[in-house]
Amino acid sequence: MKTGDAKPTGLPRSLDRKDGRATEWRPWGNCEKMGLKPETIASTYDLLTPKRTAIPSLAALAVFVVLSSSAQAADSVRTKCDQFVLKRSLDQDKKASTTVIVQMKGDMTDARKASIGEIGGTVVRSFDIIDGATVTLPNHKLRQLSQFSWVKRISTNFTVRKYDDFTTKHTFADTQWNGAPGGAGYEGDNINIAVVDSGIQPAFDFTGAFYSSRLLLNVNFSLGLSDLVSELGMSDPCGHGTHVAGIAAGSGNSASGVNATRQYRGSATNANLIGVRVLDRDGTGTVDTVLAGLQWVYNNRTLWNIRIVNLSLGHPVGESYKTDPMCVMMKQLWESGVVVVCAAGNTGRLNEEQLASANNEGWGTAYGSIQVPGNSPNVITVGAMKQMPTDKTNRVKDKVATYSSRGPS
Repeated sequence: MKTGDAKPTGLPRSLDRKDGRATEWRPWGNCEKMGLKPETIASTYDLLTPKRTAIPSLAALAVFVVLSSSAQAADSVRTKCDQFVLKRSLDQDKKASTTVIVQMKGDMTDARKASIGEIGGTVVRSFDIIDGATVTLPNHKLRQLSQFSWVKRISTNFTVRKYDDFTTKHTFADTQWNGAPGGAGYEGDNINIAVVDSGIQPAFDFTGAFYSSRLLLNVNFSLGLSDLVSELGMSDPCGHGTHVAGIAAGSGNSASGVNATRQYRGSATNANLIGVRVLDRDGTGTVDTVLAGLQWVYNNRTLWNIRIVNLSLGHPVGESYKTDPMCVMMKQLWESGVVVVCAAGNTGRLNEEQLASANNEGWGTAYGSIQVPGNSPNVITVGAMKQMPTDKTNRVKDKVATYSSRGPS
């Protein structure tokens, strides 16, 4: 057979033209020079045919593996991230970064820190109680973080804001002071309260017998050294934590004397106080700082006889209480025997302006607005009440304040 003769029977035609049309099959143009016979090429082709026809199957398998891996990655992001982290994971801006709270299967080991470092992340601090850690990393690496088998949950490091608490008259605290007929009253003796807030400033209201201080300690998880210097060593530059501490255990000493017209007392006037600062001078912080403060409370609850923790702060709900880091911490404290009291929040108004047609005194009612950690079933959640001007002595006529957050949670 000469070059250009008809091809052996059974061999395909080549599709080597740009327009996709078949041309004559001419694979052995130099076969005679190479010492090869067309019959040899034909038989060799027949041997290779199964391998050639298997290539599309391998390609399909490769595509399937890639698609499966992509599906698994997408699934891990959906199942392990809260709704806000999930949105940020779609950000492909390589300069944008975020800080998240990661809950794991077990502790944060050196190997896990190294794995996070390999994807451009940094472990800021760990929370042993909930097997969690604060991690900073680029947004576009969140998907990779979720794919680590030891990562259980990735949550937003929300900004946490202060919330006001309640007054003692409408909690019937005075009834507790007096006690049952023939019995002793309850004023917080031998009870230590940790106020997780903006700190507590020493005050005359926080003194006990012989003017000894009932403010046992202040610890700070909020600010760096430079901020402490600018605040001139103040324990509570915001004032909110001191306000809350006064509601919880103020003696009323500062509101007594010749010129006083009324004495304002807290609920447990003999209780001791511990200030756990997690908010800055503006009354804001992050989930990270709150978790750090709560971990300190948990680790020192026995040493300092901490029986009650108060958190008049919170952030919007981003996931179930079963996975939210702060709610998980609430469960740990509750199981250890610590009573946790939280504010419901100040987001009960549906509208920013009053409307004549709206309920809740024209503001509308924002149902389902209970904030974290007040949505935890392991805490006592406290809302705000308002007295009716027609009868300020009858509690039955009180109403929920328009701004107080509402359930369901």
